[in-house]
Amino acid sequence: MALWLGAAACLAASGAAQQKTDLAAEIWRPRAEAAACAGGYVAGHANQDATAGLVRLRQGDRWLTTHAAEVDDAGVALVDGVLDYGERGLRLRAAGARVALQNGEVSASDVDWVLTALALRGHAAQVHKQGDQLRFTDAALTRCPPQATVWRVRARALEFDAQKSVVTARHVRVHLAGAPIFYVPY
Repeated sequence: MALWLGAAACLAASGAAQQKTDLAAEIWRPRAEAAACAGGYVAGHANQDATAGLVRLRQGDRWLTTHAAEVDDAGVALVDGVLDYGERGLRLRAAGARVALQNGEVSASDVDWVLTALALRGHAAQVHKQGDQLRFTDAALTRCPPQATVWRVRARALEFDAQKSVVTARHVRVHLAGAPIFYVPY
């Protein structure tokens, strides 16, 4: 049984309610090159000072921070409020979530996400992570940096399988400068 450090029946930290901020903008680090998209995402916490007073749970390379979490007897953390979740290559910021602490399965709502290794970012109404698979519902993704979104792909459903390096999308619309220019059902 893998244990998360700091897990307890009810975890809470003092402080004001946490506001959901733009995750991609927080962890984007531009490079001095002239190109508009020159830069990349940092994998860890962008601003360590901003995490003061939060509940922090860590297991290996997975971590989460929030203002309050309830952990049940089965090791499931329920977060009703802003959650920051990270692991190798993935960052999530969600309005609420359910995290199985034993296996890292995550179900989250109203999620900003960044796949740091692929330099992809986006938003989804729902995200479900199980093992190496990520499923997004009502999702948008782009590779543009936060300050300049030129193109965006919107899909009713996106599935990333890191093990197979495959992405499956359903009801896909490609937007250029905010206008839809292409649709494909699958």
